[in-house]
Amino acid sequence: MATGDRRKTFAVTALDTWQRWAHDDGDEDREPPTVDDLRRELLGRAQTHKMIAGLAGHKVLEELSAGNESSIRDRGIEVRGFSAFDHALGLTPGSSVLAASASTYTLVEVNDGDLVPVSLRWELREEEALRVHPIRESKVELEFPTSRGLLLAKGRVDGGDGVEVVDYKFSGRPDIEALERSWQWQVYLLATGARRFRWEVFTVRPPLKGEEAYRIVKRQTSTQYAYPEMRAEVTRAVENFAAAIDEFVPEYWDRARREADAAPVDEEE
Repeated sequence: MATGDRRKTFAVTALDTWQRWAHDDGDEDREPPTVDDLRRELLGRAQTHKMIAGLAGHKVLEELSAGNESSIRDRGIEVRGFSAFDHALGLTPGSSVLAASASTYTLVEVNDGDLVPVSLRWELREEEALRVHPIRESKVELEFPTSRGLLLAKGRVDGGDGVEVVDYKFSGRPDIEALERSWQWQVYLLATGARRFRWEVFTVRPPLKGEEAYRIVKRQTSTQYAYPEMRAEVTRAVENFAAAIDEFVPEYWDRARREADAAPVDEEE
């Protein structure tokens, strides 16, 4: 981004944070979220232990996608390489299979820059074993012309091959329907030119008493597809998002820009 370029930058995930806030009318047990709630969500909150466990899960799967099996095996994970029998599973040479029952140990960098050791135990059913294709994590960006100027969305996809984008989610209480309603997958398809988006969603449970390993107990998959009206619908959402940010959280723009400048997009990706 050139010096003096004053495009407003925002994280793709912020668009969904705003959408959840804007459409949450509360219920009989709680009031609708306030502007202060939106501000807290957008301007940062402390990482929870489950968030850190999710970061560890991402790191393991990213290393598998990059083909770093030897370093992963050293930390105790069970993987196996491609064989002729895998053709029926849709695998290609270079793919790996994360065993349904496996243990991993890795280091994760948290907000304050410290490296935190995280142990995970993958407790999936045999049919939930994850087939990991050799596709790279990459950073993406997409411009949106709006009445408030040119806005730049920035994000990161966990994998993609030009046809399909893959994104990993780790949550204590996964909500597949909410993911399918999100703008994230649509922005990523527009930014990459891919036609299909696949969520790989993992349920995280806290360690058992006397243990340290977080447990990955379930894997779910959901797939969405590009459609003709997608760009127009996302652009309208970005327009409404920008209006809300200008009104309620204008300092978000400076924060998002600083974060983007600190981690520039790799021009080769």
